[in-house]
Amino acid sequence: AILELLYATGLRNEELRNLKLNDVDREGCQARVMGKGSKERVVPVGRIALNWIMLYLETARPVLLLGPENGLVFVSCHGRKITGDNLIILVRKYARKGKLTIRINTVVSRENFDTLATLPDVANELGADGINLIPVDDHCGEHLSLRKKDIAFFNENIAPRIAERALELGL
Repeated sequence: AILELLYATGLRNEELRNLKLNDVDREGCQARVMGKGSKERVVPVGRIALNWIMLYLETARPVLLLGPENGLVFVSCHGRKITGDNLIILVRKYARKGKLTIRINTVVSRENFDTLATLPDVANELGADGINLIPVDDHCGEHLSLRKKDIAFFNENIAPRIAERALELGL
């Protein structure tokens, strides 16, 4: 359920660990999470991920939750909040077993597009199999959205360096 939810939504580590039962809207196929800077956001959740969450809630969670109800969707094997390190260990464990393909998804905005040249090295260190670059649309705000000159600069100067380094690393 954790892996499906991470894959389906792109939730951050802390967002997933803090997800509460009443934050998951099964009917609306979405979840309300508290993101960076204490900003609440709503993320769509696919049916497959929701089905896995429901199975987890009905079968595994009741067994894991040994103490009083804490309201969190996911709990550790001791019934408490999962730590950030334990979540990373879980993801890496399944990645090493070959049951998980890691892809790096990052937003490309005006504020970060010129720093992405090192992304293939970061992806390689994490054991990722690929990189997805997601451009920011106009609806994300004028200070973030890419202008035509930003896109041209990225395509001419940065994208070729990313692609070349990614190929060297087998990404």
